[in-house]
Amino acid sequence: MIWIKNAILCKKGVLALKHTGVYTEKKHLGEPVLMDYFATLGPACLKKEALERMFLAGMTGLRINLNHRPWTMCKDWLTLVDQASEGRPWKLLLDLRGRGLRLGPMIPLLISPDEILSLPVPKEIYAPAQPGDILLADDGKVRLLVLEKSPAALVCRVESGLQLEGGKNLCLAGKEEMLPPLSREDLETIAMLPGSPVWGLMLPFTHSRKDVAVLRESLPAGTEKLRLLAKIENEQGVEHLNEILTEADGIILARGDLGVHLPLEMLPRLQKNILTACSRKKVPCIVATELLASMESRFSPTRAEVTDVYNAVLEGTEGLMLTNETARGAYPAQAMEWLVRIAREAKKALEQSRETLKQCLGCGGGALLFTASGSEGNNTVLRSAPIVTGKRHIIASAVEHPAILNTLKDMAALGRCTYTLLPVDEDGSVSPEALEAAIQPDTCLISVMLA
Repeated sequence: MIWIKNAILCKKGVLALKHTGVYTEKKHLGEPVLMDYFATLGPACLKKEALERMFLAGMTGLRINLNHRPWTMCKDWLTLVDQASEGRPWKLLLDLRGRGLRLGPMIPLLISPDEILSLPVPKEIYAPAQPGDILLADDGKVRLLVLEKSPAALVCRVESGLQLEGGKNLCLAGKEEMLPPLSREDLETIAMLPGSPVWGLMLPFTHSRKDVAVLRESLPAGTEKLRLLAKIENEQGVEHLNEILTEADGIILARGDLGVHLPLEMLPRLQKNILTACSRKKVPCIVATELLASMESRFSPTRAEVTDVYNAVLEGTEGLMLTNETARGAYPAQAMEWLVRIAREAKKALEQSRETLKQCLGCGGGALLFTASGSEGNNTVLRSAPIVTGKRHIIASAVEHPAILNTLKDMAALGRCTYTLLPVDEDGSVSPEALEAAIQPDTCLISVMLA
């Protein structure tokens, strides 16, 4: 922490420190943390009692995956949801087909490594496929090596996986860019949207800003207010994230395919980086896929899942989305209840940090003064300051507590902040001139102790 000698006044007039404290206006930190909780509609939750319980838990929105049910067949679903909502507002997201392709109807097939099979695939995959290509199915749970092309199918060798099912997602690794961002079925659906209750559209496998622009240009009159949410699912989406953020109204951090197309061990860092980029650009992000995957068959989540959801909220997500847990799981209502409970506990930590920051007094350009001791609570304040203030620069002293320094280094490595460490004089203090020079328009926090 920085110790500044008593009774000083910076020339810019942005910082006034006296023996009795700090004199300046408090920084307004905005509204409390808001959160959307989405479920995916499917057979498991399409019961009025289950939906009522999910709304009562705090659910704010629903997703319909158009790969499994066309929009023309969703009217009965929407009627049921409206009845269960009992007048509560809710958001409807349509997950378009986009570049996402699926296996056709088939009897579930048990498979084993090195088994050779002949697999009928969509023409969009069959045409560009070549021997040596990799087919990925069911979020990468099944991996197949293409050996040859028969007249009606691809002959493949199983590299990993236990079962193939109809309707599961399917892609030819590394060749997704050969497909257009919108399918023919997507364009037909979009044409029917005027006057519908749809709140937003999810664009699978968004590769660039142009993909979102193509979707926006396809919207008919009367649908201009639809939110367009880009799904980041592969390397192209990650690489072009900054340009996508200039066009999209929101981001879906789709961890299923993202963990297939990029090394799985990179997923935690990718999540942090994507959430940080969204926070900087003030574009909302929804984290989706396998948040509570074990609850497809279990009554309660694992400890790891609880930690995962909690940390996603601390990292700045503005929404959480359940997929298979509510679409086909055994405990859809309980999954939503657990999701909201965990997220609200994480929000408490953010709100406590916000209150701590509110109690501190603002200084240069809206920066904050904060007395840091290296405790876990103060580390939480450090981590949450960029989120709750919208600014990224932190100032501390070169002789800071090791816990604070480690936190700053971790945040900087993830791109969540920049920081300046100020040198101290022989008596352990920092000169007011050095502090004044370090304050930037983007400064959100000064780790400071007043003597």
